[in-house]
Amino acid sequence: MNDNSSPLCRVALDAMGGDFAPDCNIKGAIAAIDQFGVDVILVGDEDLIRARCTALKADGKLAEKRLRIRHAPEVVTMDEKPANAVRKKKASSMRIACELVKNGEADSVLSAGNSGAMMAIALFVFGRIDGVMRPAIGAVVPTLSEWGTGILVDAGANTECEPSYLQQFALMGHAYLKCVFNIDTPRIGVLSNGEEESKGNELTQNTLALLQESPLKVIGYCEGGDLFKGTVDVAVCDGFTGNVALKAAEGSAKMVMGQIKRGYAAKGWLAKLGGLLSKPAFAHALDQVDPRKVGAAPLLGVNHPAFIAHGNSDDVAIAYSIQKALLLHRSHGVSQMRQMIQDNARAEAS
Repeated sequence: MNDNSSPLCRVALDAMGGDFAPDCNIKGAIAAIDQFGVDVILVGDEDLIRARCTALKADGKLAEKRLRIRHAPEVVTMDEKPANAVRKKKASSMRIACELVKNGEADSVLSAGNSGAMMAIALFVFGRIDGVMRPAIGAVVPTLSEWGTGILVDAGANTECEPSYLQQFALMGHAYLKCVFNIDTPRIGVLSNGEEESKGNELTQNTLALLQESPLKVIGYCEGGDLFKGTVDVAVCDGFTGNVALKAAEGSAKMVMGQIKRGYAAKGWLAKLGGLLSKPAFAHALDQVDPRKVGAAPLLGVNHPAFIAHGNSDDVAIAYSIQKALLLHRSHGVSQMRQMIQDNARAEAS
């Protein structure tokens, strides 16, 4: 908790974004204020948000001005086309939240709404970092590494890529893990269909050749499971491949959880006893890989800290996503990404 009068970070939160908005967003904001010392600006339908704050006993935070409300009359729906959200929804909660950051009224922005629209609006309002060819979505995932976190870039923003784009994805993923998770030398891998150098396609082969000439710690190719196993910290790929890999991993995790719950519910005293005895260890293991605590996906390559949370984020996920927005702001992560891109451009020009 911050002991000073000034907040550690002011986060503009799209209160209308997500499957459980606005209640989970409000509860997550309250938790983040208490746990992490941030201030939060809830952006959306003011009358609705104020009424829900009263129902959720958040009036005290409003009175302290740790929690504030900024009215936005429009909402970007989950099926809205990104171009339409940019051109026609100029008063949306997503757009106004981004503008608060650009105008200096907030330091970071977070939305659990339409990810494509959020990327388009953030890019339109903030602009891209000088030298960045394509901004990307970084999917942060729990892993079995000693620090327990890795990042997949790109997770869906760019379906068609060139090797130079993936090289920049690696640079930005490296900077994010270093700034937010204190991983000094993240291991970089190019996502492919095998670890052997003969595998892959023209894109992955040319990307690997570029990365091997960089100062990054490049381990070579990595397979789909390597990021989760913790043998690589940054996995780079085009957005089509990344999104498919991420959705497959999410589906596999849900299947495993479903089977475990089904096993615990099995008839017979032996199954029930086994479930009871293993519950503490199992609960600890689940906590270690809880995706809600990893936080939202950063939008890498834009000029201000911006994050996209999963559409089904609950209050815990929102609170930890706000924490990541705080950490990226406090570590000057965007500036570090900008410096890495510039240094790489100078090295290539020399």
